[in-house]
Amino acid sequence: MLPVSFAERLYHRLRAGNILSELGQYHHNLGNALLGIITVHLIFAVIIIQNPVSQLVDRWIAVPSGMNIKRILVRTAQVGLCLGIGMLVCGVSIGCLLTCRRGDE
Repeated sequence: MLPVSFAERLYHRLRAGNILSELGQYHHNLGNALLGIITVHLIFAVIIIQNPVSQLVDRWIAVPSGMNIKRILVRTAQVGLCLGIGMLVCGVSIGCLLTCRRGDE
């Protein structure tokens, strides 16, 4: 633990505030690959976290088992509700999500 913290102190002046921006600056392809991996990880994490809630709501609404239109509509509404709550809490608009580039505010 001590060598890692010591190395971090020495390296502190040379690094940027974000390791991804630093990797993107020197190794553009590596930075993009890492952003892709993080994005895929987050998508799967949302699916895994939302699945138990979706199953509970399916049980409450009495959605028949198997793939059917009612299940698709209920789960699409759940994802839309989660996205809407997230945007309300963070104060982000759909227009900004569609038009803003990375780094824009």
